[in-house]
Amino acid sequence: MSNRSGRTSTFGNPATGAPGENGQTCGSFGCHASGAFDPAVTLSLLDDSGTAVDAYKPGQSYTINMLIETTGMPAGFGFQMVSLKDSDDTGVNTFGDFPDKVQDAVALGRQYVEQSNIINTNEISMSWTAPVSGTGDVTFYAIGNAVNANGNSGGDGVARAQLSFSEDATSSSTDLIEELVTIFPNPVSNILNVETAGNLLSTEIYNLNGQLLLKSNDNKIDVSQLSSGLLILRITDLDNQVHISRIYKTN
Repeated sequence: MSNRSGRTSTFGNPATGAPGENGQTCGSFGCHASGAFDPAVTLSLLDDSGTAVDAYKPGQSYTINMLIETTGMPAGFGFQMVSLKDSDDTGVNTFGDFPDKVQDAVALGRQYVEQSNIINTNEISMSWTAPVSGTGDVTFYAIGNAVNANGNSGGDGVARAQLSFSEDATSSSTDLIEELVTIFPNPVSNILNVETAGNLLSTEIYNLNGQLLLKSNDNKIDVSQLSSGLLILRITDLDNQVHISRIYKTN
């Protein structure tokens, strides 16, 4: 079928049922909705130890896991997923580390993750980085297809899921002591200097939509090619402590 390689990647049409999609899902287009295989989708957000959480720490990296349970024996699976800020329904566009046959595409200013071909496993996992402090609640919207691979949409099944996470205000991941981090100059036009008391592991710069713009493991970061404006700086040391700051890029 034409959507086998991903509906958003192919046609630019997101279909998770999230706000702003006009109620469209992978079942509302007249496909995958016959009810076969009785699929059910479960979402889980896992921390570094593999423990499911119900609140995120700002700036922390997680694994988002999607399980599509079925009856019968489907030939494979398809899916689509997006994460949005509840405050304004804009995307938290920080998915990464995609497994085989998984890709991303941008629509409505959001990062959608979906299959690039029929997936053989019913469990799909990838990384997701939580947004900066003050973002508030975040909701994942997902849809999963169980398909028979007969070349048309007959005999397939579809299921939706959504899961919300609050911001963990009591235990922020920005627990690297402020006075142990020095960032200069700020505002910055060309070279940003980062000094920490510990050993620097990585420095990441995001825009306010959560899109990763630059990643470095150097203490001197060339930001000259970035657009001017307010940016988010995320510093991680070898002890996995994290510091998040706002920097302003000038021309």
